[in-house]
Amino acid sequence: MKFSILFALTIFLSSPLYSQESKMAIEIYGGPTLSSITTSNALTEIKSRNGFDFGLNVGYQLSTIFSIHTGLIFERKGGITTNGSGIPQDNWDSEDWNLDYLILPLSVRASVGKKIRAFGEAGMYAAFLTSSKVKLLSYDDELMDTISFDKLGNGTDYGFLAGLGMVVPLNDKLSVVPRGKIAVGLTDFRKDYPYDFEKNRSFSLVIGVNYKL
Repeated sequence: MKFSILFALTIFLSSPLYSQESKMAIEIYGGPTLSSITTSNALTEIKSRNGFDFGLNVGYQLSTIFSIHTGLIFERKGGITTNGSGIPQDNWDSEDWNLDYLILPLSVRASVGKKIRAFGEAGMYAAFLTSSKVKLLSYDDELMDTISFDKLGNGTDYGFLAGLGMVVPLNDKLSVVPRGKIAVGLTDFRKDYPYDFEKNRSFSLVIGVNYKL
């Protein structure tokens, strides 16, 4: 009897139902961001600015190819606009926008490969403004003033995201995940200046550590 129970337990533990890999994984990542602004004002010149992007990614494997991902991201976006963008002050040449967001992404990822797996992903995001500062710069790029834009800015932003990367395993549980991703905002982040729209866009180059649960 004991032998029969031990034999049955051994068969169960070695069966595919028990030994299948976990379908969930969690990743912590970070890296630099190059962000900019799109505008409908043809007279406004746009320059990119550096920011940062770090966050937590949770993935669930739907099949050997497809997986779904979400998480929480903190990202600094913005850009530098010249020739005025409507802020009611004088005597400056450009505005350096610093826009901090908490972002909730949702994407689908398609992966190929055996050991090292390359992937592409696409999806959407919802972003919530946590802080916004505008640095007013002179014609010589000297700081003249800093304005809080929290009450004048749009508190939410929605947009598309896409990316390419790879998963490089270190062992059965840990992997390194370098990837590049773009985010294109669909919402005018200003609500104080109805004459033109200004939207976020950014490119991030990040690296993460992925752990299978």
